[in-house]
Amino acid sequence: MPEPTPLELHHHALNLLGAQCGAHADAALALDTLAGETVADGKPSPDTHGERLAYRWARELLAFENFVTEHGRTPRESAYAGTISRLERRLAGWARYQRRFPGRLSRFQFLRLEVSPSFRWDPQEAMWFDTLAECNQFLGATARLPRLHQANPTEKRLARWLSRQLRYRRSGTLSQTRAAAIDLLLQSSQKN
Repeated sequence: MPEPTPLELHHHALNLLGAQCGAHADAALALDTLAGETVADGKPSPDTHGERLAYRWARELLAFENFVTEHGRTPRESAYAGTISRLERRLAGWARYQRRFPGRLSRFQFLRLEVSPSFRWDPQEAMWFDTLAECNQFLGATARLPRLHQANPTEKRLARWLSRQLRYRRSGTLSQTRAAAIDLLLQSSQKN
């Protein structure tokens, strides 16, 4: 299934907003939704002072989503090896700011981030559950859990990850939510 377009995501967030707010939208909210639609549709934005922030926010979100689509990962603020572009650093900082201060977002902006396939409020938690889903897919395809001593690098990576999670579970450092998810994976593997 193809990724939704920015305009489709905009309309999805707008529908959610309408269901939540009804006809009680204020001028700032109307500006946020107009800015979002204008930018998502690729139209030029006005350069009046009062509207600049709403349009800049919408342009940054579009740039963030385009970066994720193009690179297959979220922007980083620092790199262990090599350098990162100013654009990537700026987009990573923008996303960090959204996560840190969600109360400063309008209701539309919050909902727009909620429907974005690129943005995660807790990227580390999302990555953890993505890896768990990979383990479940592996189990479904092979009827066994990933093993460490295999030539397949994907299987080896999943086996190392699962081994760490089991160690954390035994030591009591794995959250209850994650421990329950690992338990479900183990139960599924015993059924096969």
